[in-house]
Amino acid sequence: MKILRFASVLIGSCLLVGCAGKPAVSTPDAVSSASQVFYQSSSLTGDELLEAIRQADGSCTIATVNADGSPNLIVSVAGVADDDHLVFGWADNATKANLLRDKQAIIAYYIYDKDGAEKNNRHRGARLVCQLEEDEAVLQKLEESSGASQGTFLRIVETLPIG
Repeated sequence: MKILRFASVLIGSCLLVGCAGKPAVSTPDAVSSASQVFYQSSSLTGDELLEAIRQADGSCTIATVNADGSPNLIVSVAGVADDDHLVFGWADNATKANLLRDKQAIIAYYIYDKDGAEKNNRHRGARLVCQLEEDEAVLQKLEESSGASQGTFLRIVETLPIG
């Protein structure tokens, strides 16, 4: 069951960034066009989403783009720094390098409940459009309040339904 869950998260995450290194003629906007209507009722927002992340109820998959245009996906544990920021304790890696270069990432936060009676009860979560926080004053406040002086802070700029 864990392998099936991981595979579904990985496949869904690949759809977030696309599975080809270079787009063909035009690339659809996979971030805002995925199954919005169907999963709207089971999508998390606001305090409910932040509490799920605090409690590590789900899987956090971060999608960035490598310098060569290929997709980069990692599963990581997110911390909640405040109502608008997540924090990650990454070592130097490709995801961190991509964020430092491109300043953005898409996060899929996905909670699967195999005992959910209906599909909307089994699949919950959100997609988060995030930007690297670079404002020094904001970073200082976040570091002081969270205690994560070496963290990578991402500002949540948009919350979208899972898809």
